Amino acid sequence: MKKIILTTVIVLLSIFNNAKAQTGLNFIGRTFDYQIDNFHLNLEIVSDNQAKWTYISAPNNETGKTAVENCKIEEISHGIYKIYWTEKDGSNVVDIFNLNSNEVFVAFSLPNNKLYNYKTSFKIISEKSENMLPIEKVNFKSNNQNVVGLLCKKDNKKKKPAVVILGPICSVKEQSPIQYATRLSEKGFVALCFDARGYGESEGQPRQFESLKNKEEDVRAAIDFLISRNDVDADKIFVIGICNGTNEMMQVSIDDKRIKGIALVSGNYLIKENMVDLLGNEKIWDTHLQRAKLAKEKFEKTGEVEYIKITDSIGNEQLLPPLPIYEWYHPWENKAPYFTYRGGWQNKVTAMSELETLNFDALSVAKKISKPTLLIHGEMSDGGYEYAKQIFNSIPTQNKKSVWIDKTVHFQFYDDPRVIGQAVNEISDWSNQVN
Repeated sequence: MKKIILTTVIVLLSIFNNAKAQTGLNFIGRTFDYQIDNFHLNLEIVSDNQAKWTYISAPNNETGKTAVENCKIEEISHGIYKIYWTEKDGSNVVDIFNLNSNEVFVAFSLPNNKLYNYKTSFKIISEKSENMLPIEKVNFKSNNQNVVGLLCKKDNKKKKPAVVILGPICSVKEQSPIQYATRLSEKGFVALCFDARGYGESEGQPRQFESLKNKEEDVRAAIDFLISRNDVDADKIFVIGICNGTNEMMQVSIDDKRIKGIALVSGNYLIKENMVDLLGNEKIWDTHLQRAKLAKEKFEKTGEVEYIKITDSIGNEQLLPPLPIYEWYHPWENKAPYFTYRGGWQNKVTAMSELETLNFDALSVAKKISKPTLLIHGEMSDGGYEYAKQIFNSIPTQNKKSVWIDKTVHFQFYDDPRVIGQAVNEISDWSNQVN
């Protein structure tokens, strides 16, 4: 059956290739309207691997039926695109669109091996503006578990440098990471942010387990995903850590040869003195650590997971006691339907998570970094300049640069377009100079 479809496709291609080519033709982002027998349908090319079809009118009460298909798209000649997929019932569909002549050839085989071929004209009823930024939801595997990310890129004109972005502790992709991904894509990057395993839309148990080791694995898997794409220059892979994400990115960069350079943005560096300051005093630090040990022992013996709050307006038992942190994150707890775009942030984390975060030694890791490094920090970022300068001075490579932004608080690196814009400009300019 596949041979029959392929033969028919080849015949149609020979006809289509005689059409006069036009320039400036785009395929992704357009919606095509056409009629096949008694079926009037629209086909929206959502991304380079997804298409959505809708029956505008159809027999057998199927009017309005719609589905999103995982598809493959190939430009087989200038202005001629092949899109194909397999539907849930096993039907195979091949559409060939000739944008030079506004014709479409449709071939599909049903599970009973019946083959149908149609050739008809189409009209384009909508298309995304070239100035619109495509944000594509993507999936990839990390340690055999599904990770959900957001991929941002400006166009498909050539292979581009790519960047993986890892956000603050317990964050989701819809928070600060997407702010950097969208802006970096405007600078010519293929930019990827994602929900780490155990968070948001990604798989992983226990939920809300803050594991530096797991996140490092996720970053490596994200790099695997990027270099498998034909729009990414595999020799130009960069990583960016924001806040706590700086720690994992430093660790990953040490031995992953695929990483060209690392950018550290407003890092909350896991240095004991910094964490003691964050929690309040050394007694609180020790209380948190002992609680984490007991929670880990309980989990290993019984499988029961203990949770603590990430932020709160009172007390010091939460993961992050400072009140400004609570004030920034509190609105993200609102789960009203009109706030679903904010993603799946939850104000809880496994108590055993602190066994990793409080025992991590960021200074020891920094001393092993040999990759080109850019460090950006605000005067009132976590730990002020003191701990960030300790990190910067510990990095042995000579190919490093620091940017110190006065009168800037930590959360401006999360949501202030002026500060994020400045950071992105610095990252873009620096990456262009990395050899």
